[in-house]
Amino acid sequence: LLMKILRPLLLSFLVIFAVSSCKKESDDLRIVGDWEIRYYAGGLLPGAQFPDGNGQVLRFSETTYQRLQNGAVIKSGTYQIVEEKFWAGDHRIVFDEDLNALPDYIKISKDKLTIFSGAPVSLDGLETVYERN
Repeated sequence: LLMKILRPLLLSFLVIFAVSSCKKESDDLRIVGDWEIRYYAGGLLPGAQFPDGNGQVLRFSETTYQRLQNGAVIKSGTYQIVEEKFWAGDHRIVFDEDLNALPDYIKISKDKLTIFSGAPVSLDGLETVYERN
């Protein structure tokens, strides 16, 4: 009788544990797709806003990126998201394997991608916000 009660209970705990330990989709998988610029600000530069359909797109595949202007590729290369996290927990993105460049950190929230270049706040670096296209 005790085994009849414990077996389903144990099985339930195993299922709950297995489901809860599933890894959350990582930033590098969620970044894949097209992102259109919406806003940037940094340092002493005034912020600038961009309307929907402005044609300035950042396109990510699983390992490559392209910067597009009105559909034309203006820059392309490779990227990787590395485990180096900043104080806010944002991951570092490295373009073209250049680990010596000023660091870029990314934050993905729903359909919004924010890239912090050089520093995690726009006062000290550049903050660029994109929306998923």
